[in-house]
Amino acid sequence: MADERLAVYLHERHIGHLIPRRNGARFSFLDEIKASLVGSPMLSTALIVQDDEFDTLQTRNWFTGLLPEGPRLTELSRFFGIPEDDYLSVLREVGWECAGAVSIMAEERTPATMQALDTMLVVSEQELAQRLEALPSHPYDEARSLRVSLGGFQEKLCICSRMPIRIEKGYTNLREVGIPLDGAPTTHILKPQPERFPGMIEGEAWAMAVASQVTPTAKTALLSIEGAPPTLLVERFDRVENGGTLRRIHQEDCAQAMGLGPLQKYAASGSPKRGDPSFLRISSLLKTYSEDPGEQLKLLLAQMIVNVVAGNTDAHAKNYAFMHPDEATISLAPLYDVVPAREITPQVTDMGMRIGGRIRIDRIGYDQLIDEAESWGMPTVTAQKVVREVLESFQEGIDYANGLYPNAGDRHAEASRARKNSLLL
Repeated sequence: MADERLAVYLHERHIGHLIPRRNGARFSFLDEIKASLVGSPMLSTALIVQDDEFDTLQTRNWFTGLLPEGPRLTELSRFFGIPEDDYLSVLREVGWECAGAVSIMAEERTPATMQALDTMLVVSEQELAQRLEALPSHPYDEARSLRVSLGGFQEKLCICSRMPIRIEKGYTNLREVGIPLDGAPTTHILKPQPERFPGMIEGEAWAMAVASQVTPTAKTALLSIEGAPPTLLVERFDRVENGGTLRRIHQEDCAQAMGLGPLQKYAASGSPKRGDPSFLRISSLLKTYSEDPGEQLKLLLAQMIVNVVAGNTDAHAKNYAFMHPDEATISLAPLYDVVPAREITPQVTDMGMRIGGRIRIDRIGYDQLIDEAESWGMPTVTAQKVVREVLESFQEGIDYANGLYPNAGDRHAEASRARKNSLLL
């Protein structure tokens, strides 16, 4: 276990410390933050600014949400010689550049929240293809290129781009991109094809293209580089480029926002559990902290419907997120990680979270969508209008995505269209 406390920064501001304890760590805000911002969700709706330290469970749940999962965490731990359950030591090594505007590091260091785009190792297309092919066993050259932490299970490679990336008809090749060094901010995420799930990356590109015609989404495209595995390019919505510098925008996934650890991101498949993630809990946070709860709930409903119609049974709590535009409010992040999983993993029939009390995707119908929205306090007529508009737009999205990715459309369009029609009155 790390024997020194870690400094936690939000943007360029030092806001608190992770303090090692025998059974983990506790997080505490600095006195000046407590004095001026008590009750603020500046870092998280699960870690509202307070005078007391947060206990070890609260601290672990939120901060482990910044780390990768599965083989990616195993490889990180192996490289640095750290036990996988010692999350403080892992954060000490890779917490310089996390999702949102958080940086975590030893006290003698400070973050470069606004940093020149040339703080990177420029790589050729061939070198980038080799790095993608080598994942997960060799995702880096040295420790300097491994100072980036992204939550999630899927393999990812973070890159910086010196110029806007051109996307033509759903595809892109990359010029003047690099591997970030020493925790420099990144602009894009590359997600290569998992060996276990052939067609998954093209399917995700297709589903994201469909979703983009229905609700705000992260920008995506398929990578067109010789020698690289099928790879999805995702533009980071929590980074903004301005005059040659990058600035982080704070965000947290909804598992973190609900105070849940990464292993709690799915609702229980059997009987509902008290600690399950739920849309009701997400809606409650939006009603408490968003500037326009009514509009935010309509957006949440639209995102939920998109995942049902797309067959995204893997739409768990970490696949929804909040943006933190300021110290007092939140809003829903654009939709991301929309995968037509129903056709890729047909043995999986449960959604990540219950909808209208049901978890099996084939038992979720129009009534369940309306019941779920009504449980948030949404008027019935409003819920009906959102459902109707989303389903109408979804057909346009299918046509658009089929034009970009016809092979994926052949695999997924008919099933998505059938799910859409089953939700119509």
